[in-house]
Amino acid sequence: MTIICTCETNPPGIHLCAACCDGFEELLGRVDQVDAELSEAIRDVSMTAKYGSMGGSGGGALHAPAPLNVAALSARQELHTQLLNTAILIAQDTRDRLTGRDVHAVSNYVVKHMNWLRANSHGPVAYRELRHRLNAAKGVLEPGGERVNVGRCGYVLEGQDCPEPLNPYRDQQTIQCPTCGTVWDVKDRQRDAIGSAWGATATPAIIVKALHEYGLRITPKDITNWTLRGDLVAVGMDGARKTYRVSEVWAVATRKKRRKDAA
Repeated sequence: MTIICTCETNPPGIHLCAACCDGFEELLGRVDQVDAELSEAIRDVSMTAKYGSMGGSGGGALHAPAPLNVAALSARQELHTQLLNTAILIAQDTRDRLTGRDVHAVSNYVVKHMNWLRANSHGPVAYRELRHRLNAAKGVLEPGGERVNVGRCGYVLEGQDCPEPLNPYRDQQTIQCPTCGTVWDVKDRQRDAIGSAWGATATPAIIVKALHEYGLRITPKDITNWTLRGDLVAVGMDGARKTYRVSEVWAVATRKKRRKDAA
């Protein structure tokens, strides 16, 4: 499913379109899990930290216990603060008492008042800031997370295709274009990209690289083995190298992956 922001055409008094409200609620639904992961990450660090050098001839690194992951602690505090500030603004305006200060209670309170956010100028600000805080948390939790390419955004804005390249994490479900704000379903984008090259033929090395970019990891040796087993048939030659149809390699690879995952 592709989610398109239509906030530019909102009627007077509406500051978040239906798609953005859905996106906001989806982010709020992730808060508990992210908070729990940050709490775990705060303690999940080496007990040794380097604090610099001693002066004089006996110089060397000073070491001391560092029982906290400062980046995770900061990300968690900023996430809590942002949510709480939003909830306090809502409570002050609606007179609906905020009964809890923990992240679960606060995020539920904000979800409860989505209509207020939709009709208040703070709504887009809160949505943007929450997305920023969750992205910052993701950077702490997955500093080496592998990304895939799902092409350029392409959303038509003021008669121009948005040129922003989209590079979500491999397991990410949706990605929001940082330029135009359009939210895309990652798997849909991957299928569309493969579909555009469905009938194309290429060598194993090129196909492997292309499918890897779209989240499917195979090797040229896999293609050779599938050919020997009769799962694949080469359709031509490029010099001394066999060529295969992209759609056929994709079909065999996804079938093998489903069987492996089900085992």
